[in-house]
Amino acid sequence: MKKRFMFIAIPIIFVLILVIGCSGTSAKTPEGAVQLLFKNVKAGKISAVKSQITSGYLDSSDANNLRDCFGSDDVTGIQTEVLEEKNHRALVLITLVTKSGNKKGEKPLLLVFQDGSWKIDYSGVSWPTALRSWNY
Repeated sequence: MKKRFMFIAIPIIFVLILVIGCSGTSAKTPEGAVQLLFKNVKAGKISAVKSQITSGYLDSSDANNLRDCFGSDDVTGIQTEVLEEKNHRALVLITLVTKSGNKKGEKPLLLVFQDGSWKIDYSGVSWPTALRSWNY
């Protein structure tokens, strides 16, 4: 009986470990897209950040705004809340988790569903207020 249990349990445990290990942050949900943006900014992966923007455009000023907002050593994480999601558009409110407490954003971030993933809606004209440090 013990051998039979082990024969069944070991493959199940292996599959669970594989599934848990492969489940990283993705842009398949609005929350996931914002979390992925945060991770990419923290890691300094600017080309990955560009792929998360509808226009693919990110100049040095925009990159600096992102670093100011998410890249600070004081910011340890983010929390997200989807305020509205319809017609391939979503409004997400971001709360910065900092060493000194949480800082809820005043303006939400607009995302659009494009090419199979959620992206930051930005045409290169005006950087989103939700991604500026003074929004918190």
